[in-house]
Amino acid sequence: MHLRMFAWLIDKVIIYIYLYFMQWAFQSNLHLEAAAEYGLVELLVVLPVTTYHLITEVFMNGQSIGKLLFGIMVVSRDRKSTRLNSSHLGISYAVFC
Repeated sequence: MHLRMFAWLIDKVIIYIYLYFMQWAFQSNLHLEAAAEYGLVELLVVLPVTTYHLITEVFMNGQSIGKLLFGIMVVSRDRKSTRLNSSHLGISYAVFC
């Protein structure tokens, strides 16, 4: 169980690094003020952060980057790797509702 906690922590660090980079990008000389006016902040920041776990676990066979580093993965009850199952649908429901 402790490996899952460390994997989660690594995933959170990755998300915070991404958020820090995006904050720097919007506040630097990249002239992204217009992007904020057209809603690209939501597209470039909010969407990747909220769907990180769903996207990585679906496309990386049940592993996020943190889980990959520790060699753990989401599996079904019959110990097969998952693609898109009810747990992923639950994650997407929690994110978008």
